[in-house]
Amino acid sequence: MGLGLEGIAEWIEEQWQEEIHHTENRTDRVTHTIKPSNMPLIRSSQEFELLEPLRPLQRKSYDTENRFLSPKPVISLKQNSSLLGKITSVNISVVLLDERGDPLEQDEQAYLSGPCGQQTTFSTPHLRTAPMCVRVSHRLTEVKTMLCFIVDYETEDGKRSQSIVKSNCFNFIRDRRKRGVRSP
Repeated sequence: MGLGLEGIAEWIEEQWQEEIHHTENRTDRVTHTIKPSNMPLIRSSQEFELLEPLRPLQRKSYDTENRFLSPKPVISLKQNSSLLGKITSVNISVVLLDERGDPLEQDEQAYLSGPCGQQTTFSTPHLRTAPMCVRVSHRLTEVKTMLCFIVDYETEDGKRSQSIVKSNCFNFIRDRRKRGVRSP
């Protein structure tokens, strides 16, 4: 039995509220794990897109660094979208996926961070997000991953919907030394 779409949305909301309010006591809430079987319940977006693919090679960020994924992801409403002029609010959450497109375990999701957490808002006048500063900790063991942007939006008629936008798959560079250069 999976969490279902509402369970996933509830888990994401709990994660963001915790990040926003820097909740110290985490033992009083029930935690959920996003299982790969739950992701297909959210339909892939026909309305939103990632403006530019991520570079295929990325660097992980150490604790004292703010090394963000490049280029900084921007989610935009497609130019031919049926939602043009109808959206009143958009909230976007970011989740780490493995190379098959399955969500990583909950403890691994904690290795994804940014100055505003794993969530951003959408500027309705500009029909896009600001470039997102997203970093992945060096503690993540996965070498090949992708991002999943969960787009929660509301239209002027009060209807709430959710869709996903997946990034391309990217690798993390393991060795900073240039090839062909020997260390002394």
